[in-house]
Amino acid sequence: MCIPLQMVQYIAVLKLLKIAEDRRMVTEFTMELLPLSFFLYILKNCIKNMLMLICPNLIIRLKQPTGTGDLHIDRDLTASVKYSQDVFEKYFRFLAVKDIPAFLNGKTVIEIGPGNTVTVAFLFLAYGAKRVFCFDRFPLVQDMQKNKLIAIRLLEILPDTQRECLSKIISFNAKGTIQWDSTHLYYLHNKRKLIAIQDETVDLVVSNAVLEHVSDLEELFREMARTMKPGAVMVHAADLGPHQLDIRTPLDFLTIPEWLWKIMTSHRGAPNRARKSQYEMLLRKYFFEILRFKVTEHFTQTDIDIITAKVPQLRETVSEEDISCRSILFSARKLEMGHSRGM
Repeated sequence: MCIPLQMVQYIAVLKLLKIAEDRRMVTEFTMELLPLSFFLYILKNCIKNMLMLICPNLIIRLKQPTGTGDLHIDRDLTASVKYSQDVFEKYFRFLAVKDIPAFLNGKTVIEIGPGNTVTVAFLFLAYGAKRVFCFDRFPLVQDMQKNKLIAIRLLEILPDTQRECLSKIISFNAKGTIQWDSTHLYYLHNKRKLIAIQDETVDLVVSNAVLEHVSDLEELFREMARTMKPGAVMVHAADLGPHQLDIRTPLDFLTIPEWLWKIMTSHRGAPNRARKSQYEMLLRKYFFEILRFKVTEHFTQTDIDIITAKVPQLRETVSEEDISCRSILFSARKLEMGHSRGM
């Protein structure tokens, strides 16, 4: 019953677009594209969304998603490890932590969206974390041979103390397959909550270019508030760009009505289009103190001028600052009084 229902839903898109046009629910800029390119854009993305609903594991195997966002880096073992090291170091640099082993000693960490390897988790454990939960929406860690080669590479390049810590957690069986102690490294994936993690047991939560793909961002913030100890900290980098879902200009993906965007993207991990102010609002709502909030990249003024000239009503719903932010990096601390329950 599920497949026919979804097919009916997507076939109905064109009719919905016509109704939306009549009721001025779709912007004039969007409707300019309707005759051909916009129709193909909608159809392509609806089909992708439907396929991810029906057979996500098959699509993941066929697409072989990267853990870095760059296929060339992902295929080069040395470059892939270096990328993960840079991400790991970025978290602590942003937190102004100079002694990483002392900071991580005995800590429990959540890494949201590790991608197709657990390299960053290996680094957390090597530098003293007691336990790392790797949480993802889809089961992307499938190439165990690659993870084995990454582990071997880390054991070659890490300082002696960190090599010793990591070697206590990972091992290789008689067939050479990598194994790890699940009491220290736990990989979980599901579409919704941080299941298997008890309330107020986590010291640090990190992610890199992941939060923008979370379909229900508020639920994730609620879960982070539930699992983090009072005083625990988070560091997140988010890319607020179109992720190849723009049509003509980098910002026109913001003009697609929310109902249509959901039909196109709800099952794919596509950008949720949340802007800077929404992240700030969720941090306040769930009792997080913002430590630092940095806009790391802006859209060009030309891009902003084009979209606001074409769709002047965009300024009515999205602030100039929100329109301009292309990527952000922020850290926050859970307040002593903060708890998601009862809110």
